[in-house]
Amino acid sequence: MFNPKKKFFKEKIKQVTMTIWELEFKVEKSRQVREGIRQDRDRAIESILQIETLLKNPDNAPEQKEQGEKSLALFKDQASRFEAQIKMIDDQINGIPAEGENPGQQGILETIHGLVELKGMYKEYVKSL
Repeated sequence: MFNPKKKFFKEKIKQVTMTIWELEFKVEKSRQVREGIRQDRDRAIESILQIETLLKNPDNAPEQKEQGEKSLALFKDQASRFEAQIKMIDDQINGIPAEGENPGQQGILETIHGLVELKGMYKEYVKSL
C-alpha cells in the first residue's frame, strides 16, 4: 500500500547515501591534493639539504655563499608553507579536537560516521512503519 511516511523516509535514506558518497569523494580528492603537496615539500627539503651541504664547503666564493643562503631561506619558507597546507588538509579530513576556548572542528570522516548512523536509524524506523 501507499504510505507517504515510509516513502518520505526511504527518500531520506537515498539523500543520506548520496551525501556520504559526496563526502567520500571530497576525502579522496583531499588526500590526492595532500600527496601532491607532500611531494613538493619533500623536494624542498631535499633542496635544503643539498644547499646546506654546499654551504659547508669552505672553497665557496662569497657570491656563491650569499646566493646559497638566499636559496636556503626560500626553500625553508616553501617547506613551512607546504607543511601548513598539509596540516590544514589533515584538519579538514580528521577534524580538530576542542581545547580551551577553541571549539574545535568536526572532520569529514566524523561527518561520514554520523551520517552512516543516521542512515541506520532511518532504516530501523522504516522497518517499524
